[in-house]
Amino acid sequence: MPVRLRKSAFTCAWFLWIVAQLVACGDSGSKAAEGPSRLAAQFILSAHGVALRSFAGAPVTKATLTILDTGPGDIAYVATGDAAWLRLTPSHGSTGADLVVDADISALAPGLHEATVTISADLTQLSNTADAPAPVAFTVALYVSATVAATLSAPLNFRPEDTLFDPIRPYAYITHENSRLEVYDTETGLSVGSHAFPYRDAIIAADGEKLFAFDVEGAIRAFELPNLSESASYPLLGTGVQMLLTRCARGNLLFVHTTDGLTVFDEASTEVVLQIDRAALLWNSRLPAAMVASPRGDSLYVLERGAGPPGVYAFDIVCSRFTAPAVKLTQRALRRQNFSPNPPRLSADGSLLCIGRTCLAAETLTEHPPSSTALAHALQGTLQEAFVRALLFGASGRCYLADGLGRIFVFDADWQQIGAFEFMSPPLPGSDPTTYQLGLSSDERRMTAVADKGELRTFSVPDYG
Repeated sequence: MPVRLRKSAFTCAWFLWIVAQLVACGDSGSKAAEGPSRLAAQFILSAHGVALRSFAGAPVTKATLTILDTGPGDIAYVATGDAAWLRLTPSHGSTGADLVVDADISALAPGLHEATVTISADLTQLSNTADAPAPVAFTVALYVSATVAATLSAPLNFRPEDTLFDPIRPYAYITHENSRLEVYDTETGLSVGSHAFPYRDAIIAADGEKLFAFDVEGAIRAFELPNLSESASYPLLGTGVQMLLTRCARGNLLFVHTTDGLTVFDEASTEVVLQIDRAALLWNSRLPAAMVASPRGDSLYVLERGAGPPGVYAFDIVCSRFTAPAVKLTQRALRRQNFSPNPPRLSADGSLLCIGRTCLAAETLTEHPPSSTALAHALQGTLQEAFVRALLFGASGRCYLADGLGRIFVFDADWQQIGAFEFMSPPLPGSDPTTYQLGLSSDERRMTAVADKGELRTFSVPDYG
C-alpha cells in the first residue's frame, strides 16, 4: 500500500528552509556536518599584519587596510589598539571602507615596538547582536631608527642555508648547518637571537605571528614570533614536505603536502579541514616543487617537476560558509612547461604568476608577453634562467628583478622599466655568480640580501617617484 505524505505547515516550512540554505551555499557544493547550521559573517582584512617604519629625517610610514566581511551587507565596526603611540583613522567605520594605521613616535626610543589592533562589531549599530562577527586582530610592528645607513654590510660567521624574512619586522631568520636558527636585525646587522632548530622547510605566516617548521618525525611545529616559543604541534603526516599558509573567510589555513598526499589544517584549531590522498592528486610528482597561494587566499598554484611532463596547476580555493566541508579545491587551469628552478612569485594583486623569466596570467596560466619580454630585455642578453636570482613584487605593483651580477631591475605596474641599480659587486671573471636570498620591506624603501658566502647586506631602494 502506498504511503501518502500529509501536507502541513511544518512540512512546507522545512522545505522552504532547506531551499534557503541551498541558495545561501551557492555553487560550492558544501553542506553541514551536524545539521544545517550556517557560520556567522566574518571580518576579512586586506592585510594580515602591518609594518611601520621611522628613519631619521623621514616621516613615519603609514599603512592603509580595507575591512571587509562575508555577510550580505556592510557591518559597522570599532577599531581599538593597545598602545598609546598607535593612531587609527577612523576608529569607527563600516566594512568596505579603509582604515589608516599611523604612529606618534615623539615619546618612543629607537628600536622595535609592537601593538595589537582589534576589529570588533559595533554592537550599538546592530539590530541583533547574535549576528555580530567575531573580533579579528592583527599586529602592528613599528621600527624606530635614529640613523640609517644607505648600505649596511655585516659578515656572518656561518654559511647560510635558508633565510626567512619577517613580513612586518626588520628581522631575518637564517638557518645553517649546525641546526640553529640565527635572528638578525637587518637595519643594524646585529644578532638578536640564536636558537637550537632541528627542523626544516620553515615558513612564516603573512601576518608575522608564527613560524612553522617540519621536524624529522613528520610533525609540524608552530612557533610564536619574534621570540620563537613553541605554541602548537600538528599531527604526524609523512616524509618530505611542502607547506604554505594562506587565509580565507574561515581564518588561516595551513596547506601541507607530503609523500602521502595533501592535508589542509585550520591553523587556529589544528583540525584537518581537507585531506586528499596521494592517489587522488592530479599532479605526477610525489612532492611538488613549490606551492603558492594568492594574496586574497582564493587561488592555489602547484608547480611540479620530475615525473612526467612538468607544469603548473591553478586551483580555486573555496571556503564554505557552512561547517563542512570547510575547504574545497577546484582545478581552474593547467600549463605544461619546463619552468626554471626559481620559486614562483605572485604580483601584489594576484593577477600575475612569474617563474624565472616566464610570466603567466594567473587566472588562465597563459603567457603574459609584455612582462616576459620586459624581463628578457632587462637582462641585456644574459638570458640563462640561472641568472634570474630573485624576483619580488611590491605592494605598489612594482617588480624588482635581481640577476647574478649584483644588479636589480625595477619595473612599474605596466611593465615599463623605470630603473636599475647595483647592490653588490659583480663576481670576478671565472668565478660563480653569487647566490643570495632577497627580502623587500613593506614600504619598498629597503632591501636585504643574504649571500651564500656569508654576508648580510641591507640597502636603500632608489626613489622612483
